Amino acid sequence: MAHFGARHFGIFTISGGAGDFLPYPQQQDIMAQTLELPLPDTLTRIVGIHQSDIIIRSALVTAIADLRANPWLLDYVFASLPQDTLTWKEYGEKSVQQAKQWFLRTNIPVKIVPVLNELTLPCITISLVSSSEVTNEATIGDVHSEAFEQSGQPWPALTTPFSPTSYNQSTGMMAIPTLPDDIYVAPGMYIIDKVGRPHEILEVVDSLVLKIQPGTVADFRDSVLKSGRSGLVTSIESSSFRESYRIGVHVGGEPAPLVWLHSIVVFILMRYKEALLEARGFERTTHGSSDFTRDTQFESELAFSRYIELNGHVRQYWPKAVASPIDAVIMDPIRVSGENASVKVADAGVDPDEALWVGDLDTINPARRK
Repeated sequence: MAHFGARHFGIFTISGGAGDFLPYPQQQDIMAQTLELPLPDTLTRIVGIHQSDIIIRSALVTAIADLRANPWLLDYVFASLPQDTLTWKEYGEKSVQQAKQWFLRTNIPVKIVPVLNELTLPCITISLVSSSEVTNEATIGDVHSEAFEQSGQPWPALTTPFSPTSYNQSTGMMAIPTLPDDIYVAPGMYIIDKVGRPHEILEVVDSLVLKIQPGTVADFRDSVLKSGRSGLVTSIESSSFRESYRIGVHVGGEPAPLVWLHSIVVFILMRYKEALLEARGFERTTHGSSDFTRDTQFESELAFSRYIELNGHVRQYWPKAVASPIDAVIMDPIRVSGENASVKVADAGVDPDEALWVGDLDTINPARRK
């Protein structure tokens, strides 16, 4: 077994052989933490540009801590060799116990796109291989399944400050000055009083008379009118991407721990993929492994590496446009009167023959054809 002398790796001190990792007992809980499933809902809603490398790293770190907190799971990782009729003598329970003790006592940092001279052995590395848009999953206009979302801020005023012309506290009836032509009062909107408290409009008697909660005591000087919902409406678009990541498993000294650590990482990618990958936005994962070789990029030490290619699909989100919400739709009434078989439309403000619903070829009234 190769010897490296004494070095410090986080909370571990290495002295002598590569396998003599002795964690401080009082700090063992940092490495071993049981994973409680399912994860809170706040961790499963992924929006924006998907940070896959961070998602993968946190999944590996969390799963490693869970395996250390539940060592019995490692029996499933190494169960095949003791049960195989040809390997059980050489790779039986003694070998399994050796692998388990090495993993439980060894600090294994997980790094993203590491700087080689800052790496410690053993370690796990993560690097992006490719990320490309999946064209056959694209939608027209990249419309997302939830096309709009409500923003909490800002909540702009629809009018400049005004003071009611009258207010009856007992009934809640309030008369307000003339509003701009494009502003209409509707139930569900709010009057914001002088100190900023909102008062919901319960009823609109006419364009300038409204009703709030009877008995409301407030100073309505310099009030403003606000919409029924705060904030803005944002249209959301998204697109599906296929991403491939290279997970490197690296050990120093002897190649045997590389086989152990590779098996543990493969076990993690299968057992925890639903809870720690797919539920967090890295979906439809597949993976494959390469053979292990001596890694010459670690110049100062004898190192061995093996790489796992992890593939998955993610969805990237972005806001398309931001606009004010529609608070109400108010239509001018059209009075229709008829006598016998004749019907006419009056006081609509438009000439019926010039209305948009009259086409060049009107099949209902052939006389209107041009």
